[in-house]
Amino acid sequence: MENDKYYTCRKDKAFKYLFLNESNKNILKALLEFKLKEEITNIELLPTELTNSNIKTKGKQLDALVKTKDKIIGLEMNANETDGFRVKNMGYLTNNYSSHVGVGETYNEDMMIMQINFTYGMMHRKEGKDKKGIREYYMQDKEGKKFVSNFKIIEINMDYFMEIWYSKNQKEIEENKLLIMLDLKEKELKTLSNDRLVKEYMEKLNSLNKNSVFKKLMTEEQEREMLENTIKFNAKQQGITEEKIEIAKTMLKDNVSIEDISKYTSLSLEEIDKLK
Repeated sequence: MENDKYYTCRKDKAFKYLFLNESNKNILKALLEFKLKEEITNIELLPTELTNSNIKTKGKQLDALVKTKDKIIGLEMNANETDGFRVKNMGYLTNNYSSHVGVGETYNEDMMIMQINFTYGMMHRKEGKDKKGIREYYMQDKEGKKFVSNFKIIEINMDYFMEIWYSKNQKEIEENKLLIMLDLKEKELKTLSNDRLVKEYMEKLNSLNKNSVFKKLMTEEQEREMLENTIKFNAKQQGITEEKIEIAKTMLKDNVSIEDISKYTSLSLEEIDKLK
């Protein structure tokens, strides 16, 4: 049966398909202008394949890479805040930096090398919620002196902006519609705003979701994710079981009763008996 799920741009593939399309550059331009608070007169889509001599990361891609008059901007859509994703993104950014600051045999700081991360899950992180909407990072010392002036990371806490959507504060929703729209489905997009750009985005996203090739790719990716998650879960469960078995063996050596061992390890009496 054909997958009838509606994919938003929270999925990086949907983000790439929509924003890395020459015919949709006006939407990308508006999104960047909204975030950077400056007019962009020229925007060029660059190849996203990253040159990398490290065989472990070779072939990795940014979700989008664009060039303006004075900036090289990497864009990364993070559907969830997973372990190590900042390290991965730092690798992208430094690789991007080294690829674009050299001119012949000289280096210059005229071109700003920047990465914008659209990150979901920051309000649900284990180490504590991040309630700030946007953070900007630089390479600088404790006194604020920058090591280089053309290196910058912008992290957008997408949960923060989705909470604005759920708050139904119409003024704030209208002000932040270009970020909010990235994870809204068709019915929600219809109520988001009467803005021409939002309507165009909705039409493009609807068209993408009706594309059979895209739907097939997304279905296959979803199946792979489910399989990987199952494997990870089983491995984790197996690890827990092995740890309990080792504890049970130690307790048996100490002549602890199998009833108490079962109580403290949750292993069955039969499982413990087999360890004797």
